[in-house]
Amino acid sequence: MNKILVISGHPDHKSSMANRAILNEFHRLVPEADIVYLDAEYHDFNYYCPLNHN
Repeated sequence: MNKILVISGHPDHKSSMANRAILNEFHRLVPEADIVYLDAEYHDFNYYCPLNHN
């Protein structure tokens, strides 16, 4: 099976009822998927994206 990576870009995942519900249900249905929460990885939510820099 192919690997699945989901990247959540919501700035405050814990307070988001809709995004949290969607990702929890996705994880229940596809437990082998990896989910990365950018708000947990980058606490100030500042991260480098080469597409946004010249």
